[in-house]
Amino acid sequence: MNFQILFICCAVFVSTYQSELGLKGTFDDIIRDGSCKDFVDVNWDYRTALYEFDITFYKAIEARNDLNFVYSPLSIWLTLAGIAEGADPYTQEQLFNLLNLPKDPCIRLKYYKLATTRFAQSDDVSITNNRVLLIDTSVSINSAWHSFVESNSLLSVFTAPIKLNPVGAAAEIRWLMNAILPSLNLNGNSVILETMDYSGLWTNAFGNARIERAPFYNQVGYLIGEVDMMRFKRRAKMGYIKDIKCKVLEIPVGKDGRYRMLYMVFLKTHDPKEAVKGVNRNNVRKLFENLRDSYVPLDIAIPRILLTSEVDVRVMLEDLGVQSLWNNPEATR
Repeated sequence: MNFQILFICCAVFVSTYQSELGLKGTFDDIIRDGSCKDFVDVNWDYRTALYEFDITFYKAIEARNDLNFVYSPLSIWLTLAGIAEGADPYTQEQLFNLLNLPKDPCIRLKYYKLATTRFAQSDDVSITNNRVLLIDTSVSINSAWHSFVESNSLLSVFTAPIKLNPVGAAAEIRWLMNAILPSLNLNGNSVILETMDYSGLWTNAFGNARIERAPFYNQVGYLIGEVDMMRFKRRAKMGYIKDIKCKVLEIPVGKDGRYRMLYMVFLKTHDPKEAVKGVNRNNVRKLFENLRDSYVPLDIAIPRILLTSEVDVRVMLEDLGVQSLWNNPEATR
């Protein structure tokens, strides 16, 4: 029998654009004249930008949700970056600040190339990511912007009769994204959607695991049911974040360990919401710098779960200062 873990994250944005979606940058000229230098190393700055965005956005989502949710910060980051490249200067500045994107277009382009090559398909781990901007059929698309976001894998752009047939458009969106989207709002003339399907077969990724039924406890230690636990021995990395009193276990997943599962146990508090408040970019940096390989295989137990989340990201973005994008006709043109 095959067991899998499936995560779906749907980020829904609704915005009102004026009649044309455009490109404010000068990427075409940069690419043509070869002024972007290949030897510039931006890996550390890119990782720092993503860590900062991940922590900021996680806290915004966590504040408005229960403790059980999943989302894809990298995919949301790419989606917003694609929108930012076509935004007016004021909205672009809001998005660049949130995404920690530099003003130098050459460095941004390197960030995008790093971000869009993170997922590698294999026979044991599959990641399917869709980032879609769906616009009304009455809106004309600036061809330069359209070409840039699609050629750099930031966004896919499609049209639908959002204004003429919102019911049909909503049904098409739900079918296209394979999601329920209960809060889908089509009052504007465009919608941004993002889904992430992670499918990792336990029988491949953890082929030596034995399945045992075990009691399951909530965060304060009360028994709330039972769960299938996968038990196995494996070398892993361990660490400790002193500032927030947190133990960390990193388990390699997938062929050649190309993916990692990161588990954090907070020792100071049983309340995850309280624990997360102390997490920041410096904590994360220290964590990855100080993880150490175990000398011997560890006894590891992981619950086998199926988790689906749908998150309306617009509210979080408004909380984080992105205000002008949604209803200002000058925001993107």
